[in-house]
Formats: sequence, C-alpha cells, structure tokens
Amino acid sequence: MNKLMLDARGVQVDLSPSGGDDLHLHGSVADVEVFDRYPVSDRAKDEVADAMEEGPVEEGLARLLEYDKDTHDHVIGVGLLATHLALKDGLEYGARRRLARGALLHDLGKVGVDIDIINPRHRAAEKLDKSAGDLTFREIQRHPILGYVMVKGLYEADESEHAPDIDPSAPQVIGNLVLTHHCHNEARAPYPSLGDLGHLHEQGQLDMATIQDPELQQLGRYLGLADTYEAITANRSYNNDGRFRDPLNVLDVLETSHGSMDAQTEELMMGIHLQRFPFGWMPDTAVDLRQAVRV
Repeated sequence: MNKLMLDARGVQVDLSPSGGDDLHLHGSVADVEVFDRYPVSDRAKDEVADAMEEGPVEEGLARLLEYDKDTHDHVIGVGLLATHLALKDGLEYGARRRLARGALLHDLGKVGVDIDIINPRHRAAEKLDKSAGDLTFREIQRHPILGYVMVKGLYEADESEHAPDIDPSAPQVIGNLVLTHHCHNEARAPYPSLGDLGHLHEQGQLDMATIQDPELQQLGRYLGLADTYEAITANRSYNNDGRFRDPLNVLDVLETSHGSMDAQTEELMMGIHLQRFPFGWMPDTAVDLRQAVRV
C-alpha cells in the first residue's frame, strides 16, 4: 500500500513495495494516480520520477498540465512504458535517462496548438467541422518542431541544481526524440518531413547527422511503441468504444505502426495490457484474457 506524506512541496509518495528500494515521487496526488495506472517495474517508476524532478522536464510538465491534463498524463504514461521496455531490454542507464526525459517532453509542442484541436473534450459542439480534417491534422503536425524548439530553450535556460548532472549530449538527444517521435510510424506518412528537417538544418537549429544516430533510432522505437500503446488504450474520443481493450486489436495496431515485434517485446506489451484490462472490453465478459495470451 502506498504511503502518502505531506511535505513542503505538496505530497511525497512512496511507490515502492515494502522491503524494496525506496521510491519517492514528489508532486500531486494526480501524478500518483497516473503512476498507479501502469503495471511497470518499480525501477522504471523510480527513474521516471527522478526525470520529472529535473528542471527542464519539471517546467515542461508544468506547461503541459496547465494546457491539458490528458496530454500531461499521456506523456507520464509514455515515460513509464518506454522506460520499462528499455529496462527489460537491458539498455544502459545513461540511454534510459535520455529516453525518460524525451518521453516526458515528447508532446510539449502541443501547447502551441489550439486546445480544441488537441483535445475534443474542450471543443464546443458548434466548432465541430469534419470538412476541416486535413487542416486540423496539419496543425497537429506542427507539434514535433514546436516541441523541439521549446525543449532546446528549456535546456539552454536551465540553471537548476540538476544542471551539473546533465550529460552534455543529453539535450540534443532529448530534443531529437521530441522532433522525430512521429517519424517512425509505418501506418501513415511520417512527420516532420525531410524538407522540414532540412529547413531546421539550414537555419542552424539542427545537425542532420544527429538524426541518423543509432541510439536515437533505438530510443525512438521504445518511445513510438509506448506512445502508440498509451494513445489507443487511453479514454479518448477516438477509441472510447473499447475496441482497444482487446489484446489482438492492440497487437495489430502496434505491429502495423511499428513493424513486427520480437517475442520478448510482444510478451512485455501484452503482459502490461492484460494486467490493466484482464477481462477485456466487453462489460459482460467473464473470461480472463490473460488465459488467451501467454504473459
């Protein structure tokens, strides 16, 4: 059972099981609720909690929370899932640190997009206009570049106590993760386009060689899988009919979007999913889906 203790900052939460390593998440009760949604390892939670306290990340999350709680909660979920996958793959600690921070900031650019576009819950009925779909999607496609510029600014301006601990190469990797997190989706045209990336290069804001970094490709895959999974299983307007409680539908979307998964990754994703939704999506279903897929 989690222990809640008030401190000067609000709430301090021990998320570790008794007898395990101490894990403290400083933040709101709402953050604790997001952590509790995902059956990932305590080590993953510990590393994400640590990342959330780094100055630029803390500032980015504060902006997201002010903008839209759903998007704020989404990036925390993605951070937990991506870090969990990386841990199980044996990815080294430094790379996991960069991944956790990139995941937590990957949608920061959405604060520069009209909230009515990002979250339909905020949209008045009279604003619904299906004929504007292409224009709306073009607006959404702006967020990786907006986020990249914002993240660079946050790290350049950071003078927090954590700054001396930041790997000098980390801000570039983190920024590139934010910039390219929609470049690896095989189910639709990637964005930003090569032309958009070239424009950033011409402006002196991007070294194109860093986009080809093998580490970025590896971290991008963890981030992409986690981002897609969290997006389709969250309670949002485009999936609230429950079809993504079905593990086979989840697998289909993940593999269509990101290519075939190795057996370990597939097992990890299904293990997480079936712990979150053990009885599927039909309210009258009594069959435990954990029996249908090996976890």
